Parts: sequence; C-alpha cells; structure tokens
Amino acid sequence: MEWKRLVRYWILRIRRMRGDPHNVSLGVAIGVFVSVTPSIPFHAFMAVSLAYLFRGNKLAASLGVWVSNPLTIPFSIMVAIK
Repeated sequence: MEWKRLVRYWILRIRRMRGDPHNVSLGVAIGVFVSVTPSIPFHAFMAVSLAYLFRGNKLAASLGVWVSNPLTIPFSIMVAIK
C-alpha cells in the first residue's frame, strides 16, 4: 500500500511541474544531454547543476537523466572498455 501511494505521489508531482514549457523542455534536454556523457556516477548532479545554471527545471533534468540512462549506459561502458 505504501509503494502505491508513493508512486501516485510522484506521478502527481510530475504532472504538476512548475514553470513554463520552455523551462521544462530545457531541463529535459539538459538531462538527456548529460546522460550520454561518460561521467556515469555524476549524471544527476551534473544535470541538476546545469539546469540551475541555465534556469531550466531541475526535476525535469533529473527525469531526463533517469529515463535515458538505461538506454545509454551499456554503450558508454562498451566504449570505455575498448
């Protein structure tokens, strides 16, 4: 029961993201950009820092990282090994 409530809370929080569409899309773009860099352990920190610097939405930046990380990390690791 507690997990269901937590998931509903985060979905509601994402839907009620503050800011105009430009700030939210800038945050997502920053998050996706940072997720393809080879600095794997610092992705979330870098994305939120850049979103703060460029006045993008910080929650959207972290979501951009967490959504695209599972897709890009295997390729980053393969390139780093070779």
